[in-house]
This record gives sequence, C-alpha cells and structure tokens, in this order.
Amino acid sequence: MLLITRRLAGRLRVVLRKALNLSTRGLMPPVELLGSADGLRLCSRTPDAAAEFYLAGEQPAEHVTVPFQMLADVEGRRDDPVEIRLHEGRVLASWRDGSVPQVVQHDAPESPSEDWPPMPQRLAENTPGLLKALDDACQTTDPDSTRYALGCVQLRGKAGKIVATDGRQLLIQSGFTFPWDNDVLVPGTKVFGSPHLPQEEPVLVGRTDDWFTLSVGAWTFWWRIDKEGRFPKVEDHVQRPEQAIASFQLSETDRRFLVENLPRLPGDDVMNFPVTLDLNGAVAVRAQGEGQTAVTELLLAGSTATGEPVRINTNRQYLARAVRLGFDRVHVFSPKTPVLACDEHRSYAWALLEPDSAIGPAEDAVRIASSAPQSPVSTAKPIKKRSTPAVSPSIPNTTSRARTDGKAASKNRPRKASDCTADSSDLAALVEQAERFRTAARDLAVQAGALVKALKHHRRQSRSVARTIESLRQLRTLGV
Repeated sequence: MLLITRRLAGRLRVVLRKALNLSTRGLMPPVELLGSADGLRLCSRTPDAAAEFYLAGEQPAEHVTVPFQMLADVEGRRDDPVEIRLHEGRVLASWRDGSVPQVVQHDAPESPSEDWPPMPQRLAENTPGLLKALDDACQTTDPDSTRYALGCVQLRGKAGKIVATDGRQLLIQSGFTFPWDNDVLVPGTKVFGSPHLPQEEPVLVGRTDDWFTLSVGAWTFWWRIDKEGRFPKVEDHVQRPEQAIASFQLSETDRRFLVENLPRLPGDDVMNFPVTLDLNGAVAVRAQGEGQTAVTELLLAGSTATGEPVRINTNRQYLARAVRLGFDRVHVFSPKTPVLACDEHRSYAWALLEPDSAIGPAEDAVRIASSAPQSPVSTAKPIKKRSTPAVSPSIPNTTSRARTDGKAASKNRPRKASDCTADSSDLAALVEQAERFRTAARDLAVQAGALVKALKHHRRQSRSVARTIESLRQLRTLGV
C-alpha cells in the first residue's frame, strides 16, 4: 500500500499535463508509483516527454501503475492521506472525506514498455531565473509552424543563450550555463510557468544524444530533442541600438499605465490590434475603432523620446508584452523595420504593421495623460483572443496589413470648426452612454459570479453524494 496526499495528487495532475503537453481530450498516459525504503517515485511519460516527482519518506517496496484519471479522482485541497493498492487486477485508492470513507477503483493499466530516458552524465547548475526565462521563451513560440521549427526553443550551449520566435516576435536571452557546445531545439511547453514548481531553488540542465533534461527541486523532466527541425538565423533581423533613428524611455508609472490601458483602447476588434506610436519629443499612443471618427490618444507624460520624429504602426499586444517583460527602453529604426527593446541580457524585437495605416494627430482626439487621474477609455472592453494570420518566420517580411476602411486616407485632413463642435457634444453623449453600459456590465458580472458560485456549490454537493454512494457500494463488494 503506497501513500500520497490529495493535495499532491492535484499538483501532479497539473504539472504532468503541462510537462507532457497533454490535451484535455487526448489519450492520457498511466502514472507509475515505485516505492522503496528511501521514498516514492511518481513517473509518467509519452514518446517525446517524461516527468518524475520524488516524494521523500519510507514507502513499501511496491510498483503500482494507475490511470491518469485517478489523480483527478482523488485530488483535493488538503493533505488527507490517500492509500493506493492493487486488488484482484484493479487499482484501488481510498481516503476519508471528513468522516466519510471514499474509494475509487480502476482497471490496472499496463506499465509502459518503453525504456525510461537516461540521466545525463553532466548537469549544469543555473539560477532559479532560468525557469522564468524558459517560460518567456515558450510564450514566443508557434507550435503550428511547418516551414521552421518555431514551436521549439533554441538552447545555444556555447553562447549560453535561449532563443525563441514565432515569426512575428523574437526573444533572445543570455547569461545561462549549458553543458554542451552546439545548439539544441527543445519543444515549447507551459510547465515552466507552473506555480507548483519551486521558484527559489537552482535549476540543473543537461542532455544526452536524444533528450534534454531539467531538474528543479523534487521534479525531473525530459524532452526529446528535435534533430530534424530548422531554425531561422534570427540575428540577421536584429539591429544594434546605436543604429536606431529614434528611441523612447518609459517611466515606471507609464509602464503600468500602458499595461492597464492598451487593452481598453478602441480598435481591439481589428486584425492585428493596431495602435500608432508617435515619437516627436513626447510619446503618444493612438487608436481608432473601425468606422469611428474620433481618435483616442494615450499621452505618456512621464516618458521621453530622443532622435528623429517618427510614427510607427504596431500590434498593441507586442508593445504590451515588451512592457510586461520589464523593458523600459525601445529603439526604432524605420517605420517598416522591426523595433527592438533590450537590456543587458535580453533582446525583444517585433515586426511592425504597414506604416500607411498609422494615425496622425487630431485636434479633437480623446486624450488621456498618464500623469492625470486615469479616466476610463471609451469603448472599454477586454482583448478577445483571436488567431493571428500565419506569416513568414523572417521578421522583416512579416508585417501584416491592418484592415482599413475608406476613411483611412482622409483622416488627416483639416476639419471645420462646426464639425469639432458637433463632435464634442456627440462625445459627451457617448461618454455618458459608455458609463451607463459599464455600470450595467458590472451589475451583470456580479450576478453572473453569484450564479456560477451557486452552481459550483451544487455540483460539489452532487459529486460528494454520488461518490459516497459509490464508495459504500465498493466497500460492500470488498467485504469491508
């Protein structure tokens, strides 16, 4: 009889699913539990990935293979002990939910026949920051790419660099120690950002001929190296900061201001989520909804621009990501060339949109300054997740044309005073209407939250009753 806890079962399920790149509907591999006098090893693997968790503490010398679903059956928020054993060809897990005994059972799956990936002869130690760096890199990949291996992260052994790109954005990070000299392609995974991994412990990495290995705390992971994939020469598309024609420095206040307000700007339903970044001594971000005449402008009062005046059209999501990554200085080389944000150990570049669609200044723009109290931006709504059209992995050729309407060519023409007066009164009415919509939306959100909470409570009660009935039936069958 092997022992784990309900809390550990939940954490194992989450981490294994991410590490093995399992879909919610795909075939789940079994989990092996190998007990010994030293502790318990919990392992699971697919043909291309493997993960192992080591639980210290004496356990019986038993080997039990359980279906992946059993982790979900027994998981909970407390450290209640769960006993796992074999009984007449079936796997039984039993615990107590309060005072009520619980039992689940499954047919015992066959143990995997494939050999377990070997441990490398040499592991190099890195700081805990390697996990964050790998997570940032994996968020820059494109698993759907076919021409290049853009679903992988490139680990450069001799240079100690992590490189990732999806063909539209590029992230290069340096300062790491890898115990190999060549470049290695490792498939992207979401596990590095898991809160269930230790965040303050050193990270060990190594490789064999076929596998990349990473160990942190009680966890060890293996991923099969992509030996056939091609990776683009990303340095060909990154210019040096001194070649920039203009740069801007963001204050800490303006970085928070951008993260909060960029998703609320109008035009978030337009392909590529365009905004205009205008550098002319000051730093301004403009957006305009499709079919709208008014322009909304964020004025970054605490930031400065140097170099030539320049106006660029960019995807707001990449600008927001540069800010979230902690960059405070961005360099511009031309309205058509990828921009670059960089610091001592990192470089983040992304492709721009067509400059012809950039929005010029307008006297009647709705202006929100970062130094003033932050008023809600009109047409406020969260960014919707949409797929971005596939583009070539060559960064300079990946600019995508944003959709425009027939008014795009005329939006910079001088306006009549009567038009401005009419727009001002219309704007006041629109703001008032937006306030009413926002209040109604908040009320609906509160009601929806209460309804969801009640439904979840009802579902938990139903599951608890059904589980108790099933446990009592199984206990009766077992003669307990």
